Amino acid sequence: MNSLIFERVAAWFFPILQAFAIYILFRGHNAAGGGFIAGLISSSAYVLYAIAFDPSKAMKKFKLNPLMFAGVGLFVAFISGFYPTVSELPFFTGIWGEVFGLAIGTPVFFDIGVFMVVIGVTLSIVMNLLRHE
Repeated sequence: MNSLIFERVAAWFFPILQAFAIYILFRGHNAAGGGFIAGLISSSAYVLYAIAFDPSKAMKKFKLNPLMFAGVGLFVAFISGFYPTVSELPFFTGIWGEVFGLAIGTPVFFDIGVFMVVIGVTLSIVMNLLRHE
């Protein structure tokens, strides 16, 4: 698309959408939100950028292979569920600790894994569709 206004808006909204996605990601285990919706928001920033400029420019901005990113996210989500079994607790039992005064636990890591999977799969599908228009 060759619209100067759309390109400027896409470039301006990109960091705003990324910051909002991070906010929704870490807010998710205590309130509405979480890894899935944060992943959709983050990937929508890349899709908007790809429509405004070019899918190859958006993927240069992402800098990673989307399917590898999704695979790492799936591994992170699995490990966060499997970790409690080491302590003889049921699978997906939340284990919490405190780091610098913040409560960090396995549900946070599960949300991060889901976030990564959603971004990777969404970018893989949408970028392939945009390349083959």
